[in-house]
Amino acid sequence: MTAFLTKLLHLKENRQASAARALQRKRVELQQAEQTLTKAENALQAAVSGYERQVDTLYEPLIGQAIDMRQIEDVESKIADLDRHRQELSDAVDDSADHVADVKEAEQGLLKIYAEKSRAFERLDALVDELKFAARTEAERHAELELEEGVHNRKGFAR
Repeated sequence: MTAFLTKLLHLKENRQASAARALQRKRVELQQAEQTLTKAENALQAAVSGYERQVDTLYEPLIGQAIDMRQIEDVESKIADLDRHRQELSDAVDDSADHVADVKEAEQGLLKIYAEKSRAFERLDALVDELKFAARTEAERHAELELEEGVHNRKGFAR
């Protein structure tokens, strides 16, 4: 019976190790997602902080000159491109933040699974230890009884 439980213990240990590896992979994924979020936030901040300067740069060649509608439309088109780019960066920040939240939630789920597997392993390990101790105690008791019986039988033959 102890051999069976030892094999079961080994299986539980493998499952616990597998859960630990999955948790570690999820933590690496979370770290990468957080880095991606930080990069997206930095890119958005840079775009927002430089927006006015970029718009001024686009209008600067037109100031003080006679211009036609085509030039104004061209500048407005470039400003629309800046706005579109800023919106794309904002969307990337939102997507990255959502991904970080999803990965954190998945990590918490894996952490819970790992904790459950660890508790199950510890309970089974304690049971196997108790059974091994009981088997060892029983074997020692049996050996003592055989020894006493042998001594008793020798005394009986000596009479």
